[in-house]
Amino acid sequence: MDEYIENEDQVALRRWLTAGLHIPEVAALHGDAGYLLNNMIAKYTLAASGYAVSESAETLLLQQGVDFERTYPRRAFYGKQGGRSPFIYDHAVPAGVLRAELLGTSGDDQRILEVLLGAGPVAVSS
Repeated sequence: MDEYIENEDQVALRRWLTAGLHIPEVAALHGDAGYLLNNMIAKYTLAASGYAVSESAETLLLQQGVDFERTYPRRAFYGKQGGRSPFIYDHAVPAGVLRAELLGTSGDDQRILEVLLGAGPVAVSS
């Protein structure tokens, strides 16, 4: 398996998460910190340069004329068909699980990177 490398959007989101985890009130999950951390974790994984694609989603994408050699923004397939997309984006590891791991890093930058890199790919299914 190829080594996973963050893109620049993921680096920015990781830096945001790391800074937040250094704030005691965030680490203690005061206010909406739990929600915000989960949201940023989800955004980090969704910002990946590539996704895993189920066979059913691949078939549907090919029917729509999608060229798998091109790069598309996620928004190209999100919210289609009258505001509804036939595609479901699933995280390999739930954001809540990753949040618990991140809170256990004591704000160690290298450990935060390891946890996020271990998040696995986002899978697209239909």
